[in-house]
Amino acid sequence: KKYSDGQGDIGLTLLPNDKNMGSYQILISSEAIAGSMFNRLFYLQGHGLEHFNFFTKEQSISGNVIYIWKVDWEGKDKLVYYEEPLKAKIEVG
Repeated sequence: KKYSDGQGDIGLTLLPNDKNMGSYQILISSEAIAGSMFNRLFYLQGHGLEHFNFFTKEQSISGNVIYIWKVDWEGKDKLVYYEEPLKAKIEVG
């Protein structure tokens, strides 16, 4: 959701928790980064994308995680990482 109150932009990404299905985490970032391809590939494991296939995951000695994706130029298959649809009920007030 976009708010324009002059205080800057804030973006929220709702991340399903792999360890406890049905619970979520929130990633706070700028609005531009919240919907970025990086967030969709790194944090959401490419869920819902059609033109990327997971290739490998590597971890450096210092603990940094690197995901490597292949581009599927034809977009034959939609990547489904999360079995349950992502739904959230947000109550304001």
